[in-house]
Amino acid sequence: MSKFEASIQCYGKKTMETILVTQGEGRCLLGSFAAKRLQVSRVGPELGDVANVFPVSSGIDGIVDRFPGVGKLSGFQLKLHIDLEVRPVAQKCRRIPYPLKETVTRKIKELPDLDIIEKVSGPTTWVSPAIFAPKPEKDDVGICVDMRCANEAIRREKIPIPTVDEVLEELNGNTVFSKLGLEESSTVIATFSAGDSMFRYKRLSFGINSPPEQYQNIVR
Repeated sequence: MSKFEASIQCYGKKTMETILVTQGEGRCLLGSFAAKRLQVSRVGPELGDVANVFPVSSGIDGIVDRFPGVGKLSGFQLKLHIDLEVRPVAQKCRRIPYPLKETVTRKIKELPDLDIIEKVSGPTTWVSPAIFAPKPEKDDVGICVDMRCANEAIRREKIPIPTVDEVLEELNGNTVFSKLGLEESSTVIATFSAGDSMFRYKRLSFGINSPPEQYQNIVR
């Protein structure tokens, strides 16, 4: 593999990027960071020597109204394989930094409306602490749940995982994506604390260790 630095320009936007050159067949790929800097949504089939690049505005106009909220795979809920012999752990809440409290409160209020999390009332066996990380976008945070203890009780499936190159080749040109819902019995282990309240994920969240294998089993 070889690489070199080059200036890329598209629709008046310009960025300096590292170009990687590899042997073998396959389409040219535009990295996600470069795509964001150029403000394009995807790269389509090549037309001669010029890649067919679609601006972000033309790629999403009219689509938002058709697909409101956060997509979810219809008619399927993922079941996590939980080892009941592992003793549940209810960890202490991690304090929210004062400058982020207002943003975190707004975020927590938005997610139930999107059917991503739900508030927990009553006793619960598993509780993982959440950390809130500021995003590059103004007044937004990402939720990072520390699932290390909970992952000790989640059994993984032994299914081969494709390489990054194989995944990128298959996803090239796709424009609509969805997320997996969690079966109700599996949401217990996805409980987390945030401020003075507890919530649980209704969707498959980052931090759980078994989704890569389970996803491959679903899409086959």
